[in-house]
Amino acid sequence: MSFQAVQYQRDYYDRLGIRYDIFDPEGISELEPAITSGFRKGVLIRDTASFKDLSEVINGYVTAFQSSGGQFCQASAQTITREGDNFLIETHGENIRSRIVVLALGPWSGELCEKLGYRFPMAAERGYHQHFQPSDAFQLSRPIHDVEGGYVMSPMKSGLRLTTGIELSARDAPPVSKQLYQASHNARDVFSMGNPVGEVWIGSRPSMPDGLPVIGEAPRHPGLWFAFGHGHAGVGMGAITGRLIAELISGGKPVIDVSPFSPARFK
Repeated sequence: MSFQAVQYQRDYYDRLGIRYDIFDPEGISELEPAITSGFRKGVLIRDTASFKDLSEVINGYVTAFQSSGGQFCQASAQTITREGDNFLIETHGENIRSRIVVLALGPWSGELCEKLGYRFPMAAERGYHQHFQPSDAFQLSRPIHDVEGGYVMSPMKSGLRLTTGIELSARDAPPVSKQLYQASHNARDVFSMGNPVGEVWIGSRPSMPDGLPVIGEAPRHPGLWFAFGHGHAGVGMGAITGRLIAELISGGKPVIDVSPFSPARFK
């Protein structure tokens, strides 16, 4: 895919006021000295951020939640039923009762929704990643998206993370190594990746056909709220989704219009 073939992306950045810089090969090497060949053009999107360790981010959310009076319980939810003014959440262990429930189970959300009579056309966009341990002489300071090669290389605490594109498959289907193998082959033309570290990871992203998440109250179950279907953007959209759900539950005015995300848009 050529630089000109993705001009539409830069046009989109221009419309939204997203700042970016364009680099030639010399500029790329100056920005990332470890990259000495392989790219003819580079686009640096400004005002962005990335994570070195996602587990630290999640643990930070849990700590903030608990410091605000929340209680953390890890259990496997089997069913949600109405019991008087409350909902009963049945698990393999302790059952939980609550007046308000937020269903935010990612690609597993559909199973509980169907038990309540809601069907959403949610697909699993699967992706793979594997870590590699580079030499001390090869270090990246930011994630690199090779548009033509079809992969992302990100510096993480545990090494370089090679991430593939999309695989459309059943959520729990056996992994297929072809895409990761091809991405690894393409990446080695540019990066001194070193040896693989740990096991291959595979994850299923809950994706809706219109590209929008489901955020809002269940039409036939007041007090039950849906928050899932963010596709590949779950990390970036998680915080704002939590804010929207809190504002909706408390009766406040949401910071943005939530009508495009309504669960009722799927009949």
